[in-house]
Amino acid sequence: MSMMETIGEETVSLYMNFFALMLILALVSLSHRLLSRRTPADKLFLYLCIAAGIDSICGIIYSAAKAFRAAWSGTAMLLGITVGRIAVLTLLFLWILYVDYMLNRSRDHLIRRYPVLIAPIGLITVIFVINLFTGILFTIDENLKVHLSTLYHILFGINIAYFVISSAVFFKYKKTVGSLSFFSIAPFLIPVVAGAAGEFLCFYASESAGFAIGLIFMHFSMLACWQFEDADPAFYNPSYLEYVRDCLKNGSSPVKSAVEFSGTNDEALASILKMTLPMKHETVHLKENSFLFLSARRNDNYLEGLTSLVSMTAKQYDSEHTDSAIKLEFRYLFPDKDHPERTDWFKDEVQ
Repeated sequence: MSMMETIGEETVSLYMNFFALMLILALVSLSHRLLSRRTPADKLFLYLCIAAGIDSICGIIYSAAKAFRAAWSGTAMLLGITVGRIAVLTLLFLWILYVDYMLNRSRDHLIRRYPVLIAPIGLITVIFVINLFTGILFTIDENLKVHLSTLYHILFGINIAYFVISSAVFFKYKKTVGSLSFFSIAPFLIPVVAGAAGEFLCFYASESAGFAIGLIFMHFSMLACWQFEDADPAFYNPSYLEYVRDCLKNGSSPVKSAVEFSGTNDEALASILKMTLPMKHETVHLKENSFLFLSARRNDNYLEGLTSLVSMTAKQYDSEHTDSAIKLEFRYLFPDKDHPERTDWFKDEVQ
């Protein structure tokens, strides 16, 4: 008899899922700002917490039903597993969207990815509903032991694929663009992967705890991000510039140039910059009517092409809105050629 059987698999599962649910409730309490700010990233993170909470509740239902072995246990376990697995897949779907938005900071990009990513969830949800009547994914015998089919493991592989997709998006971004962002997927992925591995020892015991712990770690890792966010989530506030300077001094920042955009209509200028700047961009809202675009490239032609596009769009806006014209001005900022080792090359110029 194994140690897990001696302790009681249902007891372990019950305590682990209850622990996960308490963590999620504590996280929602800690993240009360999410309820008021309602930016796209905040809403996605809140939905992540809700999905993880549902998974934990389903785990409690599953383990309690197995422990007490009442007449309704088999049905309760069946429903608990069904809703729980759908919640997990939904959580992973939301996780990909969360990673996507934290890297690209673009609602449009998020919307484009949404239909493709949600299709597998819709299909698997239908399969799980069918399973309630046919048992094509898993069955529960008279001893309340769960028997998983090959199709169930295939769908579990799709869950893993969502992790692979989010990791690929993240590391491709890091490799091709370079990022000043301190956002990382590791605080979430490591506990979740460890929890998924623990499922081989005790079914529906540790994965939910992995999600909860991962979200807790992600919450604390993003506290620094929140202090740098501008009122408009597409931009950073002036405090972020200090962070960039510190990164430059430590040699951990890829910034090689910058462009300062200014005008007389802050709202319109912000809208144009969001529309014309590269999707994966780092832009600081310095003050009213002033923005600083940070670039990982030192290529003059790249910056000239970028400013040309912004200027052309701004001029078109001015011609159509003479009473609220932007009157765009811009200037390039490069490291001082006479002092190539200086890391605060825009410190004195950008106030």
